[in-house]
Amino acid sequence: MLNQAGTTCGTDCDLADTGSVARDATNFVEGAKSCSYASASTLHTCTDATCGTAGAELDCVGDCTFGGWVRPTSDSVLRILTKNIATPGYLMSRGSTNDNFSCFIGDGTNQTTNMVNGSAPINEWHHAVCRLNDTTNTQQGFVDGAASGSSATQGGVAVSTAAFQLGNATLPMIGQEDEMFVCNRGATLTDAHVCRICSCGVNGVACLCDGATPATYAACSTDADCQKFSAQGRCDTTSNTCQGRNHTTNPGCGACALPACNAAAP
Repeated sequence: MLNQAGTTCGTDCDLADTGSVARDATNFVEGAKSCSYASASTLHTCTDATCGTAGAELDCVGDCTFGGWVRPTSDSVLRILTKNIATPGYLMSRGSTNDNFSCFIGDGTNQTTNMVNGSAPINEWHHAVCRLNDTTNTQQGFVDGAASGSSATQGGVAVSTAAFQLGNATLPMIGQEDEMFVCNRGATLTDAHVCRICSCGVNGVACLCDGATPATYAACSTDADCQKFSAQGRCDTTSNTCQGRNHTTNPGCGACALPACNAAAP
């Protein structure tokens, strides 16, 4: 949804850059830069009809999954991504007491919280995702590609008229965000899909399938071996295959369980 050097989401939805959000060319995960938020006056927000009003493309109804790469630099409560701070809507935050990523999802009456303690230390990149499966009424947090913390019961998510934001003017995000995304899938977005997004990137180009046996990841010894189609291809030197960031740390995906390389994209 949000690219590394610009402010685009989807094909028809632009996020307004409030307060001149910096582009960090030192601390980033994919591409060449991340978005760096420094105060309550620096955030990305969307209030136009395509992404910020009720029923627009960044509203979830039923299933919902959202998240991305986050690097907090302040040991405080940080709102990372929000579509309303109360019910209805959804948000992701970082708590200071237990260094946790927290998912908040509201159905219009109740708001359920799902926390992953110890997952958000400062000055480290971690991939945080919140997933709501409306079929099973289950809310689950993921860190670095794997389900983390206890699941919670939640009966769905309702649309909100609040503006969508990366960062927040009340409890600001202090740090960097990269490859943030929102999608209206949950029941069909499997754990393996979340691992693939973490390891291979939102667009999947950090990984490469073997030409002869496409279900497997191509063998490699350097990143160049994985860059047949994209300069973002990465060699996982633990497995010596083009599995992107699957085995790396800070940033990395902790050897989460990837699907077959030629499995349908998330």
